[in-house]
Amino acid sequence: MRSFNKVILKSSASLKEVINTLQSADIKIVCVINEDNQLIGTVTDGDVRRAFLKNCDSETSVKKFMNPKPVTVSLNTTKIESKGLMKKYGIHYLPVVDDNNKLLGIETLSEGPEESKFINFVFILAGGFGTRLHPLTKDTPKPMLKIGDRPILERIILQLIDQGFENYIISTHYKGDQIKNYFGDGSNLDINIKYVEEEIPLGTAGSLGLIEKNITNLPILVINADLVTDIDFKSLLNFHQKHNVKATICVKDYEYQVPYGVIESTGVYLNKIEEKPVKSFKINAGIYVVDPALYEDLSGKEFMNMPDLIVENLSNEEVAVFPVHEYWLDVGRIDDFDKANNHYLGKN
Repeated sequence: MRSFNKVILKSSASLKEVINTLQSADIKIVCVINEDNQLIGTVTDGDVRRAFLKNCDSETSVKKFMNPKPVTVSLNTTKIESKGLMKKYGIHYLPVVDDNNKLLGIETLSEGPEESKFINFVFILAGGFGTRLHPLTKDTPKPMLKIGDRPILERIILQLIDQGFENYIISTHYKGDQIKNYFGDGSNLDINIKYVEEEIPLGTAGSLGLIEKNITNLPILVINADLVTDIDFKSLLNFHQKHNVKATICVKDYEYQVPYGVIESTGVYLNKIEEKPVKSFKINAGIYVVDPALYEDLSGKEFMNMPDLIVENLSNEEVAVFPVHEYWLDVGRIDDFDKANNHYLGKN
């Protein structure tokens, strides 16, 4: 049974507080209690993602999106019974409560590291010029710029390895030899790496046409090689498979504060003035899961970006949206590069 002090929140907590708690804790559940310290609900990654899909903002009360009727167990429940319940309901955590519903602990499906392994390929787009990061990219391809003491691309791969992914294809173009020389065939990391070479820039989707035909019939994970993120890739893949779609696109909430007072009017008459409002948008996070059928007709010779490929398949509910609430940063500019390094201080 795990300690739970770091994952307890009061019913007054906001979505932002829930996300911060999930990101900092070693178990991915938040237990919500009332003033009498009784358990009144739980929140998992899935609940947070559903909240984003319902357009909840960062200040939304946890009571709006928590699970108010979580499955619980008592101290008298055996390990075998607890694991049976978790497998039955497809959950990884069970709050342990007393007769008054006060939280005593959290039972987990596994006390040790998860051993899930995936044979799905990960396709990493590493061919860009990184012009916005010049002069850093004058002699170094953007994926090989170091965040802390490791290249961005190495951080991505190590994170994926930790989550059970073993098969990789890396698309290269600009100074691709540096990438190939650094990672080789992946054997030093106990993984398998293949490469495809873009003779001309093909965009974020065009290079999918270079993948060896029939190499897999499973969905592949596609990711830009200039991202710093703590996303749960396993949850993303499971989400895609659960919804039975051709493609899943990851989205991140992006807030922008208008630096002026915004006027609303009817004709010549003023309705209201909203001073420096914050607007929220869902942006493309540069991470996808795609089925082979989506890219099998690509020639590998024509430029195409992933959004264009996905838009072609919007009919019949064939594309799903996966909200990313974890840390995410597109390292596309010098100031973003500095932010990424600051984020990893002390994490190397």
